Amino acid sequence: MANLYRITRKSSGVVLITALLFLLVLTLLAMSFLRTGLLEAKMSSNYQAKVFALQNAELNLAKSASKIGQSSVLPKGVAVIAAPCGVTFYRITAIGSYKKSHTALQEIFATVGDTSRCKPKPHIHNGRQAWRIYTLRD
Repeated sequence: MANLYRITRKSSGVVLITALLFLLVLTLLAMSFLRTGLLEAKMSSNYQAKVFALQNAELNLAKSASKIGQSSVLPKGVAVIAAPCGVTFYRITAIGSYKKSHTALQEIFATVGDTSRCKPKPHIHNGRQAWRIYTLRD
């Protein structure tokens, strides 16, 4: 009878160690999933901030473009870069910010005036000609 008691005591120690190792593995696995979830939340928050900054920059760009030609003073961020034969090109720079994300847009905008004396005649319409996006670093 004493022999049976000893076997049971030895096997119960092995079961305890096995259960502790199993719980340790489960804990590490749960922590890994938690870290992955937090990383995904940070990534989506940063992406959302960049999208909002881009939308703010587009809004500022549209406001600056609409002010061209309304007065003799150019709005902030607008510069004349060329004026060949009745066509005036403007470079418009607008910055949009949201939280810690900053995005800048540049646009080449053209206004067409009197081109009757131009040879060859330019085939350019009023409005946006080209644009680019760049991210500002802190």
